[in-house]
Amino acid sequence: MGTVTRIVVDDEEFVLTADQDLVDLMGRIEKAARTRPTFVAFSASVGMMSVLVCSGTRVKVTVEPQQDRDDLPLVPADPSLEWDY
Repeated sequence: MGTVTRIVVDDEEFVLTADQDLVDLMGRIEKAARTRPTFVAFSASVGMMSVLVCSGTRVKVTVEPQQDRDDLPLVPADPSLEWDY
């Protein structure tokens, strides 16, 4: 089972690609937060992203297990959504 890595930058969430070096990215964000505002680029599921990082930027990184579709809980159908023609 793989993992999914998410990064939230000032309430904007991105899913990182599997080839993104997380340790390197975290180091670049930390370095940018110690200097004047600097753009930090990374590879996300929606494409290449660049975020402006400064000392006040809030960043949260999570690495979570990736669930297989078979592992997802079954949600019972809502009978109010069914209709007859």
